Amino acid sequence: MNDDVLNNLRRAEEMHVYVNKQIVGKHEANERLEMFARFLSLMISHHESILILIKQDRLVGSALALFRPLIETGFRGHFAAFLATDEQIQEIKLGSEPYPRFNDMATSLDEVFETNGLFSQYKGATWKALCGFTHCGLEQLSRRVHPDGTMGADYEPSLICDLINSSTSALILTTIPYMKLAKLDEAAKAVSDQYVALYQLPDIRSL
Repeated sequence: MNDDVLNNLRRAEEMHVYVNKQIVGKHEANERLEMFARFLSLMISHHESILILIKQDRLVGSALALFRPLIETGFRGHFAAFLATDEQIQEIKLGSEPYPRFNDMATSLDEVFETNGLFSQYKGATWKALCGFTHCGLEQLSRRVHPDGTMGADYEPSLICDLINSSTSALILTTIPYMKLAKLDEAAKAVSDQYVALYQLPDIRSL
């Protein structure tokens, strides 16, 4: 594992632990917010699993397979919190899936948050690639044999770094809206400040 991957892992793990510390405890919630909390809890689990699998090196393919479920979980959580009708919340609770098509959901979320493509970046070819990583498409198969012909994982460090950073970004951009909806404004600010400091990014508290 090269230094770039190790450095990005360290930073992502630090952010993951920070989110958990800020979100721990019982939150007062209505049905809609409680549903959002359930999605966020699953997303946190997926993110931690991705980091653990990457640390094993040989299991990077499995980490990449989890990226689509992580993104989908975040989108569905946002849908439940900000787009779903009360009737659709009840349908989700009963096991139905009243979610729009992924591309339509991405467009609607960009409109709600006025994020100018933040959600839509996962549409189209990107979503197709994520599906390929999850459903053993060419994205996975082309990286399962080394150039010398030996069997084994052969994933580019740049791809691994993108996975680490993109999954962490998706987690943060779901955590902050949840905290704001739960009226945990100080925690939302703390998470935003920590993320901005670690990744040297523009302020994201407007989300």
